[in-house]
Amino acid sequence: MSEVLALGSNDPNVGLVQQALNSKGANLTVDDSFGPETQAAVIQFQRSVGLAADGEITVGGTETWAALGLGGPAANPISGVSTPSTNVLGTSAANMLILFNSCKVASAHLAETQSIAKTILSNQARYVDAASSFGCPWWVIGCLHSLEASLDFSTFLANGDPLFNSAGTPLKTVDVPAGLGPFNNWEDAAVASLQQEGWKRGMAWDLGSALLHMRAYNGTAYETYHGINTPYLWSYTNHYTAGKYVSDGQWSSSAVSEEAGCAALMLGLQSLGVTL
Repeated sequence: MSEVLALGSNDPNVGLVQQALNSKGANLTVDDSFGPETQAAVIQFQRSVGLAADGEITVGGTETWAALGLGGPAANPISGVSTPSTNVLGTSAANMLILFNSCKVASAHLAETQSIAKTILSNQARYVDAASSFGCPWWVIGCLHSLEASLDFSTFLANGDPLFNSAGTPLKTVDVPAGLGPFNNWEDAAVASLQQEGWKRGMAWDLGSALLHMRAYNGTAYETYHGINTPYLWSYTNHYTAGKYVSDGQWSSSAVSEEAGCAALMLGLQSLGVTL
C-alpha cells in the first residue's frame, strides 16, 4: 500500500515535499515534519493546479506528488536520502527541474550546507552587483563562488587565483584561464570571469536553465562520458554518490566530492527564505 503523507507525518519524504513546495513559492522549514504550515502549503498548491485540496499526498502518486515534480524514487527511510536516479541526467532544463524538485540534502551534510548558505546570503549585495551585468539571479554567482573559490573575495571567481599580491598590487590569473586581469575589485573580476565563459545578457535564467549554466561552467564530462550527474551541482544530495575527476583528466569512479554542490546550496538558501 502506498504511503500517504498527512498532518502529523514525520518522514524524509515530507522533506522532499517541503523542498518542492518551496521551489514553487512556499516558505517552509525543511524539517521532514508535516505540520500545519506544510498542510496549508499543500492545500494551496493543490488548489492552484486544480486537484482535490485534501492536504494529503500519496508518495509516488499520479496527482499531487507528480504535480510537484517528485517523479524520482522515494527516500530511503534509514538514511533519509533516496537512491540516486540513474535514468534522469541533468542534460536539459526539463531534466534539471525533475532532479531539483526531487533533490534532498543528505542529513550528514545539512549543517555544513546551511552554514555555507548563510555566508552566501550575508554577501548578497556583492553577488547582486556582479549578477547585474548578466541579468542572472544573484544566488547563481554565490553558488559558483563557493565551488570555485570557497567564498574567498580575495581570489578570482574563475579559478581561485589571488586577486592581489602581498603588497596589494592587482594580479593576473596564472591558472586556466591564464592572463585574466588585473582588476581592482572582486566584482569586476567576477564579471570578467563569467564573460570569459560566454555569459551575456539575454541568457535564459529560469530554474532549469540556471542549473544548466552552472553545470556548463564546470564542464559536461560527468554526464557525457560517465553517465552520472555532476557533483558540481548534486554533491551532498540524493542525486550523487561517487565518481569524480581528482585532477585534470584523471577520473576516479570511487572518489567522492567533499564539497556542497550548487543544488545543495540552493536548497540551503531556500530554507533561509530565498526565492529561487
